[in-house]
Parts: sequence; C-alpha cells; structure tokens
Amino acid sequence: MKHLLDALLILTALSVAGCFNNREAPRRLVTCTTLESATAQRDGIGELDLHGQTFDTLPPEIATFSKLERLILRDARITNGFEPLARARSLRMLDLSGMQLAEIPAAVFALSGLEHLYFVGNTATNLTADFSQLSALTYLNLDRTPLEVLPDSVGALPRLRWLRLNNTRLASLPESFGRLAALERLYLRSAQLPEIPSVIGKLAQVEDLCLSGNPISVFPDWLTALPRLRNLDLNDTRIAALPATLQAMKALRTLSLSRCPIPDAEKARIREALPACHVTF
Repeated sequence: MKHLLDALLILTALSVAGCFNNREAPRRLVTCTTLESATAQRDGIGELDLHGQTFDTLPPEIATFSKLERLILRDARITNGFEPLARARSLRMLDLSGMQLAEIPAAVFALSGLEHLYFVGNTATNLTADFSQLSALTYLNLDRTPLEVLPDSVGALPRLRWLRLNNTRLASLPESFGRLAALERLYLRSAQLPEIPSVIGKLAQVEDLCLSGNPISVFPDWLTALPRLRNLDLNDTRIAALPATLQAMKALRTLSLSRCPIPDAEKARIREALPACHVTF
C-alpha cells in the first residue's frame, strides 16, 4: 500500500510540475501617461497613453522607444505632423480615435507590424491610403466616422479578422472585400446599406455578422450558405421574410430580428427551421 501511495504522489507531482512548466504568466507592459515619464524609461516602456493631450507635432521621442507596442492618442490634438510614427516600428496597436482627422496619417502605413488600428469618431468621408502595406493587421475599427466609400485596398488585408464599420455612411462595399479570407467578425450597424452586399457571400470564415439599423428589405438566399455563420443581427431592418433554405444554416446560434415587419406565421416557420438557434423578434 505504501508503494502505491508513493507512486501516486510521484505521478501527482509530475503532473503538477508539467502544468506549471506549460503556463505563461500574463505579460505586463510598462505603461506611461506622459512623455516625460516615458523618456525616463525609454528602454522599457511598452505602452504610452497620451489620451487627450495636445502637441504641435507628434513628439519625435516616440520613435526612440524600442519596445513601444501600444500608442494611445485618443482625443489628442496634433497640429502638424505624424512623421515620427513611421519610425516607431515596434508598434502593434495604435489608437487615433476622436482626433478630428480627415485621413489616416500616411506615416501609419509604414508600420508593417501593426496589428490593431482604431480610427473611431474622426471626420474622414473617404480613405485613399494603401491598406495593403498593413499586412499584419488583424483588427480595424472605423466606427462613427462618416465614410461614404472604402478603398479597394481594404481587401488586401490577409490577416484581418475583425472589422468594425458601425455608424458610417457606407451604402456598398468594394468587390475586393471578398478577398478578406480571414475575416471572422463584421459589424456594419446603422450604415446606409439598401441591401446586403453580395460580396459578403465570399467571406467563408465569417462567424459574426451585424447589419442592424440598415434599410435592408431582402434576406438573400446566398446568405444561408455561409458555413461558419453563428451570430446574425438584422434588428431594425425592413426584412419581412427569410428564404426557404433557412434550415441550411446549421452553425447559426443567434438570430436577431427585433423590430422587423415579420408576420406571425413567418415567425413560426423561422423558429421551426432553426431549432438549435436562439431567435429574437
């Protein structure tokens, strides 16, 4: 019995040791909220939050912080140039939200390692830059910016997984959008889409699709063929009926149709066709 207990103790110890060997403690970035404190920790700073601050030009010191991964300029005011950004090659996240910008600064597109870009609540109606230079980008947030068109180059983002275009003026999507092979989440709430763009049918990896608040009246048949679609939000649209092929949406888990003009008989048919899906009307 003693030998059995000893063996169990040894196995437990090995198991626990294995667990700890495979664990990684969460990495904590050194964060500063002033340029002065960041300069004092030049070789160690990982995040610089200059939220709401004002500068004539973007401080050139930013380009000298070799470990800087996250730069937050939300609601900041920069009078002249963003040139130092082009030399901040370690950046992985950049927040330019609420800066009253009519264009994404050209210097941003020199950041080939950038993964997350926030450009929320700015004044741009058109983006002319070449997004293909941001080949590492996985997340792009353009919410609450009055964009009327997207450039074709948005389709040249091979790793983009999450795209937010809520509260824009977009009435269509470029055909190149269909090349976003990695896209999993697409949010287009309260834009100006008169129909669900057919190019979305090419997004084979999309799991979350939000089109609520658009003047859409037709649910196209091809939408039922998206193989990984799990969550579909069509609240506050004009859709009154769904396709006969609805039961093909095997992966669908939530379907939101609140405040849509759907008759009671159609609601019953939808629930019957999607027994594994949580449907709200």
